Amino acid sequence: MDAKPDLTTSDTSLADTRLELAAEAAQIGVWDWDLATNTFVYSPIARAICGLPSEGAVTFEDVVGVTHPDDYPTTRAQSLRALDPAIRDTTPYEYRIIRPAGEVRWVIAHGRAVFAERDGRLQARYVGTLQDITERRRLEEAERSLALRQRQIEADLAEREAMLSAMFDAAELFIAVVELSEESFVYVLWNKATAAYYGFPPERTNVDARELSLETNVIETWRRSMLEIWRSGAPRTMEYQFGRAGETPAWYLGTYTPLPAGPSGRARISFVVIDITARKLAEERLKQSERRLRFLDALFDATKELEAPEDIMRATTCLVGQHLNVDLCAYADMEEDEDRFTIRGDWAKAGAASIVGSYSLATFGERAVRDLRAGRPLISHDNAQEGPGFLEIGLHATICMPLIKNGKLTALMAIHRTRAQRWTDEELALLREVTERSWAHIERVRSEADLRQSEERFRALYNSIEAGFYVAELGWRNGRLDYRYLEVNPAMRRLAGLEDALGKWRRDLASGPEEYWFDLFGEVVRSGVPARVEHVHEGLQSWYEVMPIRLGTTDLLCSSAIFLTAKWRRSAAILNKRPFAPSSRKPSLHEPASCSKPRRVCAPFRKPRRCIRVCLHLKASSCLSTPPHCRLLAQQAATSLEDRFGKRRGFPGRSTPSSA
Repeated sequence: MDAKPDLTTSDTSLADTRLELAAEAAQIGVWDWDLATNTFVYSPIARAICGLPSEGAVTFEDVVGVTHPDDYPTTRAQSLRALDPAIRDTTPYEYRIIRPAGEVRWVIAHGRAVFAERDGRLQARYVGTLQDITERRRLEEAERSLALRQRQIEADLAEREAMLSAMFDAAELFIAVVELSEESFVYVLWNKATAAYYGFPPERTNVDARELSLETNVIETWRRSMLEIWRSGAPRTMEYQFGRAGETPAWYLGTYTPLPAGPSGRARISFVVIDITARKLAEERLKQSERRLRFLDALFDATKELEAPEDIMRATTCLVGQHLNVDLCAYADMEEDEDRFTIRGDWAKAGAASIVGSYSLATFGERAVRDLRAGRPLISHDNAQEGPGFLEIGLHATICMPLIKNGKLTALMAIHRTRAQRWTDEELALLREVTERSWAHIERVRSEADLRQSEERFRALYNSIEAGFYVAELGWRNGRLDYRYLEVNPAMRRLAGLEDALGKWRRDLASGPEEYWFDLFGEVVRSGVPARVEHVHEGLQSWYEVMPIRLGTTDLLCSSAIFLTAKWRRSAAILNKRPFAPSSRKPSLHEPASCSKPRRVCAPFRKPRRCIRVCLHLKASSCLSTPPHCRLLAQQAATSLEDRFGKRRGFPGRSTPSSA
């Protein structure tokens, strides 16, 4: 009969001794849990691992206390599976412990349940080992972190490689890696744009430059340049022009970078090249614009003081011809038939003959007639294709700009070369702008000359006429309306006694006028409606007719005064048989005015609350208009009637006074 295990104390002590001896060498703690007494036995190493006191009993609460709260459910479940007689699980388990000082450590436990029957009951003990694996866990965590980082790096690299590959193939840049050989260079890698430029599929690699239909001297020049860059060990950026056979050369900007030698030991260069033709063209246009503006400024400075059109065109043709480096620059006037024209002046380069003279436009070809009469420039790179007129005077290339005025061809300006040559857009643009500016300048000079002549004629008339004329500015001074003399002609100074009136205000002069005139002038400036009044000046013993007019929309007033003293005095003496005596009435807007019929002259006759017009009927042979002595006669008659019938009512006539 097999002997059953003896669970006596001596056996337990012997087992503990053996476990301690085995554990000391491996730094493994041993523990023993007696479920019958619920007591624990921890070896010194196990106590040290858990941070428990080296002496004293270890209780269930002590074991639970050092177990990490998050890991306690796992350790408890493992213990239950191990102590289940039907399972007896011996799987090792790892968990964290918390030492009394608060330090967290990782441990691994191996446990096994030992069952025995005592007093008819099945009893168990749970024994095992405990080992500190904190360092191992840290290493494993570091390895896991490193592995995770490695996977992330690999994923990032793969993603970047995919993006770079997509960019590499999608970019419009020319990107490639070449390997230099003794006689040529080989494209070991290129993107789609580079492959497409040379007409190869992008997957094709190791393409020799000699397969690209490049000239031998071009291949050799590139090879030497790239070899020099590789030997220098430094990247180089440069601009250059390149074009395959039959292509217009384009501008490129390339960056060439040395790479480590390939497996064959040959030098390798990577390059990134971009087409900068558009940028170079824009820069060239900007430079052309700057040159054109500088030239136009110089042309303006050279012609701004000139007044004669011939001098302006002579200076213009000289400067244009020298600036554009042409052989001839000329200007011409068209005749009325729009066919004959006369070249009145030109500038000729040394060795070129002048072409001054008269010509027929028809001899220069149908295109010249059609384009110039339509206002379009004639641009001919080779005059052999045009009419014979060009070649007869030695002109082989021409740009001619027309001037259309009132729908007719009136003038021409042209530049010529004595050999066939293509004209540039810059030359055409400059000639077009110079032509427009020059003709505008000539028109302005002519207009200014006409204006000066007109002003001189007006000034002569202004200073010589016997009628007074002045320009005044109205304004408020000290709450009253006043006007200041800005211009006064000699007749006004002499006849009205205004010798020192220029620049002075009217109320400041010794002989100030009646308030009526301030009201009248204010109304003219306010309404803009001119007026025409006749008045007698008692101080000057003269009658005068005044016509104030507002100047534009300003507060300036232009007025003329016609003094009629001598003629009117004679009329008064003849018709009334008495000396001239000025009326004592205040002037108003109801002054004498001519009726619509030329043989009747009217004057107002004032009664209280009424204004009645007196009309004199004249013979047809007396006057065809209303001369001053007729107006005087009407006024004198009105005055006599007023004196004689001042108290009578209902004098026949119109009740509405005449307007000035």
